[in-house]
Amino acid sequence: MADMARGVAEQRVYVSSLDPGMGKTTSLIVFLRQLVGPQDHRDVAVLVCLSRKAEVERIVRDVGLEEVDFAVLTSDEEINALSSTPPSEARVLFTTQQMLLSRLRGGRFETCPTFHYQGLPREVRVWDEAMEPGQVVMLSSDDIGGLLRFLRRVSADLADTMDGLMDRLRKADIGSLFQFPKLDHEVLQRAVALLGNDWQAAHVEALAELSGQRVRVCSGWGSQRVAVLARTLLPEDLAPVLVLDASARVRETYKLWAKTRGGLTFLPSATKDYSPLTIHVARKGAGKSSWGQNGPALAKTVAEMRSQRLGQRCLIVHHKADKHLDASNLISDAIIPDALHNTSFLHWGMHQATNEYADVPVVILAGTFNLPPSQYLGLAHASLGLPMDKTLPEAVVQRVALGEHGHAIVQAVGRGVTRGCSDGKCLSGEVYIIASAGSGIEEALSDWFPGATVKRWYPADRPVLTGKVAEAAAYIKQRLKEDPTASILFQDVMGHIGCSNRSNFNRTIRRHDLFRLWLADQGLVEVKLPGIRGKANAFQVELPLFAAAGVELPQDLQGSKI
Repeated sequence: MADMARGVAEQRVYVSSLDPGMGKTTSLIVFLRQLVGPQDHRDVAVLVCLSRKAEVERIVRDVGLEEVDFAVLTSDEEINALSSTPPSEARVLFTTQQMLLSRLRGGRFETCPTFHYQGLPREVRVWDEAMEPGQVVMLSSDDIGGLLRFLRRVSADLADTMDGLMDRLRKADIGSLFQFPKLDHEVLQRAVALLGNDWQAAHVEALAELSGQRVRVCSGWGSQRVAVLARTLLPEDLAPVLVLDASARVRETYKLWAKTRGGLTFLPSATKDYSPLTIHVARKGAGKSSWGQNGPALAKTVAEMRSQRLGQRCLIVHHKADKHLDASNLISDAIIPDALHNTSFLHWGMHQATNEYADVPVVILAGTFNLPPSQYLGLAHASLGLPMDKTLPEAVVQRVALGEHGHAIVQAVGRGVTRGCSDGKCLSGEVYIIASAGSGIEEALSDWFPGATVKRWYPADRPVLTGKVAEAAAYIKQRLKEDPTASILFQDVMGHIGCSNRSNFNRTIRRHDLFRLWLADQGLVEVKLPGIRGKANAFQVELPLFAAAGVELPQDLQGSKI
């Protein structure tokens, strides 16, 4: 920040990835107070972009500047009224990231006077929380179908074009390139104006973004197909800019950006020691679709987790409610009444940039924050700076997906008491996480929270394996202890438990509900080894997503710049 104030910082994106609670925002506050005082920096101005309007209010209060020294620019006039100083005359301008993006509209920072001070771009620029590598535009065949009735009132020709486009997109092969037709921009603008704040306006705006573009086709629900486009979001001349993102160290997007696009530097950091933290992991599918199908059972699991620490305050992070699902209500109904008075709820999307729960020792993540596969693909393209006609290795997209899980989990866990720091260590706390076995999350937790103790969590009333099922499990476990990468043939297990009939083995062992649950807990899957007749013929540890972290980009994608 001092280098930007002196005009000697290189034109780069500088990322500070200090963990939650280690003083990034405090450093910014102290810097702002110092900057507006001395006369030798009276011509230097600062732009602070925050993720939410509530954060603007909080930091304005915490900094405590004189009203003449700062201004606020958001979409909320009540928040703007925190200062009567016009933005162009204030040394420090607080705004939201969305306000900056909407005013720039793809243009250059130096030509957008809204954020200038006395006619010139502000020298010090700070971006609090995550900076995305680009904008991912997605539109599904169902989204297009949902617009047809409205578009027909605006333009019959456009509606007919969209009808044919929906049909062609739905029939497109997953992973293929798809050419969007060039659409009448004036008609689309008229449609957006008529819709106002209606949710369909976002889909019409997406149509405008995709007009004339080549996109990549991703899978959706059932026969649904999703068109994906990644494009540049922020202008290059916004740099130099400082990004304060506590979870940047676990996100693959920044790493790919630095390696391939360039222009991004990680500032020296100090990862917190999480040895006072214990993380309990229940291996269950708990995305929003799983909650929709199995909500009461998952709520019971969360309630049992809550019962482990009844005398302590607890924060439960859950999926945002919609007309089909309200996870917080299901959980509240399952938790014993005596525990509700010291239990707080926070939905995904509000799980970062708040200190309200900094004294809460128990955090439960009632599922994981999953983005659509199309979003991960778009983020990978944006991070690499590659157009959609470049085919990316699946391992790269998986790395991005796991990094986004890490981003959400580090931020959510960091809302609780573990955001505190003493002698380089987090404060003592307990975290419970429900995550699917194949996500790679459990295996990555030790990297995301260095020093933490990670334990498998089981419900108290879980039935135990008995008889031949228990013998089969014990044999497989022993083989894996000798060689964790071993492939254990069905016929070897059959020989150990004295079962000579394959059909009987399939019926009584492989299809046994508790045995299948045990396999999932161990991260085991059935595989087909070459050279042996039949379909699946062995048990093997599933390759987790994080194991792809060492996969290199193909040579033609390394060092690419767009």
